[in-house]
Amino acid sequence: MAGKGIMIMNLLKRTKYISQTLTQKQEIFLRLNDLEALYHGSDGSITLLFVALQYVDLPGYNALILSPTYAMCIALRDVSCDLLGGTDANIIDGGASWRFPSGARIFFSCIESAKDKYRYVGTSWQYIGWDNIAQFAYQSDYTFLFGYLRRSKNSAIPLRVRTSEKLPKEHKAK
Repeated sequence: MAGKGIMIMNLLKRTKYISQTLTQKQEIFLRLNDLEALYHGSDGSITLLFVALQYVDLPGYNALILSPTYAMCIALRDVSCDLLGGTDANIIDGGASWRFPSGARIFFSCIESAKDKYRYVGTSWQYIGWDNIAQFAYQSDYTFLFGYLRRSKNSAIPLRVRTSEKLPKEHKAK
């Protein structure tokens, strides 16, 4: 089990949906097997999407990528359309999610108010990505949704956190 400050690295898992060349930093992040990881950089949003795409070949896989505002959620969803358009993945739910031939799904959503986290009650996720975590208003959203992270049997799909700015001292994700 990984302790604080210990990184456990895997072989890089890629699917046909990750067609772009990864930076060295992105490749290292995608290899991490820690339950939580923080990615700092201007390419963080697409990196979160790459992490979600690593496991879309697994039946029943559900990934959730959260943004702090609806506008940021739509912008990231638009990036996913550029990346996945023309593949065998289908955008569904009015553009809120992608379905893959395996049955796996990636959902895009936002948490703009304290009540929004309750939309996910009763749902389990194998991956949750938080885009720009320092911009989320409520620390409790992170800890609340952490309880809905479920690993499939014999799987080590991690929860990952991404931010493109420094976390304020008073903001602790865990």
